[in-house]
Amino acid sequence: MCPTPYLRKKHVLVMEFIGKDGWAAPRLKDANLSLDKLRKGYAE
Repeated sequence: MCPTPYLRKKHVLVMEFIGKDGWAAPRLKDANLSLDKLRKGYAE
Protein backbone atom coordinates (compact mmCIF):
# COMPACT_ATOMS: atom_id res chain seq x y z
CA MET A 1 0.00 0.00 0.00
CA CYS A 2 1.28 3.40 -0.93
CA PRO A 3 -0.48 6.68 -0.15
CA THR A 4 -1.78 8.57 -3.16
CA PRO A 5 -0.80 12.23 -3.42
CA TYR A 6 -3.89 14.45 -3.76
CA LEU A 7 -2.47 17.95 -3.86
CA ARG A 8 0.93 19.63 -4.05
CA LYS A 9 1.27 23.37 -3.69
CA LYS A 10 4.58 25.08 -2.90
CA HIS A 11 5.92 23.22 0.15
CA VAL A 12 2.69 21.41 1.06
CA LEU A 13 1.89 17.84 0.05
CA VAL A 14 -1.52 16.35 0.89
CA MET A 15 -1.65 12.57 0.69
CA GLU A 16 -4.14 9.78 1.26
CA PHE A 17 -4.46 8.44 4.82
CA ILE A 18 -3.61 4.77 5.16
CA GLY A 19 -5.41 3.17 8.08
CA LYS A 20 -8.82 2.22 9.38
CA ASP A 21 -11.31 4.04 11.62
CA GLY A 22 -8.84 6.86 12.31
CA TRP A 23 -6.00 4.50 13.32
CA ALA A 24 -2.88 4.67 11.17
CA ALA A 25 -1.56 1.53 9.51
CA PRO A 26 1.65 0.09 11.01
CA ARG A 27 4.81 1.90 9.95
CA LEU A 28 7.56 0.07 8.09
CA LYS A 29 10.18 1.37 10.54
CA ASP A 30 8.32 -0.43 13.36
CA ALA A 31 8.20 -3.79 11.54
CA ASN A 32 10.40 -6.58 12.84
CA LEU A 33 11.76 -7.90 9.53
CA SER A 34 14.67 -10.21 8.79
CA LEU A 35 17.65 -8.84 6.89
CA ASP A 36 16.58 -10.85 3.82
CA LYS A 37 13.06 -9.35 3.86
CA LEU A 38 14.49 -5.86 4.34
CA ARG A 39 16.72 -6.33 1.30
CA LYS A 40 13.82 -7.63 -0.82
CA GLY A 41 11.62 -4.72 0.27
CA TYR A 42 14.34 -2.21 -0.54
CA ALA A 43 14.81 -3.75 -4.00
CA GLU A 44 11.09 -3.34 -4.75
